[in-house]
Amino acid sequence: MVRKGIAMFQKVNVPILGIVENMSYYITPTGDRVEIFGHGGGRSEAQRQNVPFLGEVPLFTEIREAGDRGVPLVVSAADKPPGQAFIKIAEALRKQLT
Repeated sequence: MVRKGIAMFQKVNVPILGIVENMSYYITPTGDRVEIFGHGGGRSEAQRQNVPFLGEVPLFTEIREAGDRGVPLVVSAADKPPGQAFIKIAEALRKQLT
């Protein structure tokens, strides 16, 4: 799916700023990291496509809940791990654009 999206954007001359691996991992209540859908596909595809890899978004219930409330985690919980994932991606994008 990512390849089709990149091809479409390239066809219409929309710049690709990078790839983000969504639902990259899950942290269990005991603190264990579980890679439910595998891991590293976003980074390897970014390398294959020669575009920046911007980061990983974990699978956290808080992300869905914040979206349902319409309050981004970077506003409501910027200091917690789910919010930090988005901040790290934004920082990677800022570095790339400056």
